[in-house]
Amino acid sequence: MPTEHQSSFLIQPIWKTIGKSPELAENCLDVFVWSDAGFSHFISMIANRSPDSNGVTRQTRTAIWLYKMLLEIKHNGKFNHVHIIDSLSYNTRNDKAFATAGNVTNRYMQCPRLTKPVINKTKHPHG
Repeated sequence: MPTEHQSSFLIQPIWKTIGKSPELAENCLDVFVWSDAGFSHFISMIANRSPDSNGVTRQTRTAIWLYKMLLEIKHNGKFNHVHIIDSLSYNTRNDKAFATAGNVTNRYMQCPRLTKPVINKTKHPHG
């Protein structure tokens, strides 16, 4: 989708450590900005699309909620998130949609700043 039809939607922090240790790498911090279209695409890609699935994963439930919210916006100009979430919980707790690890998001966030974040742990980036 052309960028002029997208808006900033979500800021995701990025921190880089040395290997699997908790020690920060020299270039350790940055942010990734998801657009509304990019985040919607991401949600649709991580949802379970298998017709043989025996259940609804958190990611799939989130995709269903997003679809229902967008459908209601299209028809009514607004949506009732409480009703959507409560009526489409699929008998599971709905206190959070999902959490996703870097190994899932990284392929959607590929860019030089993901590999080498701009904020350095020992000096200010502009000084």
